[in-house]
Amino acid sequence: MTTDVHERIVPQTVAPQRPRGLRAWITFLVTVLLAAVVIGIIAALLGKAAQDLEDATNAAIEAQAAVSAAHDEAVSAQAAEDAAQAAIDAKRQAIIDEINAQPHEPGFSISTSSPAFAEVRAMEDALEQHEHAAVEAARQAETAAEAAVPIATAQVTAARTALDGLVAPFWIALTAGIALVGLVLWAAIARTRRDRRRRARLAR
Repeated sequence: MTTDVHERIVPQTVAPQRPRGLRAWITFLVTVLLAAVVIGIIAALLGKAAQDLEDATNAAIEAQAAVSAAHDEAVSAQAAEDAAQAAIDAKRQAIIDEINAQPHEPGFSISTSSPAFAEVRAMEDALEQHEHAAVEAARQAETAAEAAVPIATAQVTAARTALDGLVAPFWIALTAGIALVGLVLWAAIARTRRDRRRRARLAR
């Protein structure tokens, strides 16, 4: 008695695989995206550093201009005080000359505290309250403006240092990104060509 053995051939289902060439191109696109993100971040930081340097430079220029303006104001205030003092001296001398032109008893002396000098004393009080106070205020403003110059200069130096520190990383990232993208592109093209040759051999 013979027994027929029938072998059933069960086809094996193979999960479809994504072509290697397609995976290579996806890798290329992801690499391009990541390189663009990294370079974009560094470029944004570089742009911000350049803007900070420009702002710091403008602030330093304004600080120096403020010093010049404060100095001019101080000179103008001092000139006004000198003019007021000259007017007081002239008024005092005119009163003295007028008193000396009058006959006096022997031993007579002129006292600036006498009523004749009341106008002069009023002018001196006004000088102290206005012109002299203006001079002091202008000098304080000039001192404050001069103190701001070193701070602005230090900010310019710091901004320039920050900018210089980003230039090299930017070019390194740009060069590395271009090289990496080129390498991945070459690999994707090579993989695609190999896949085409393999499919052509299988089709024969």
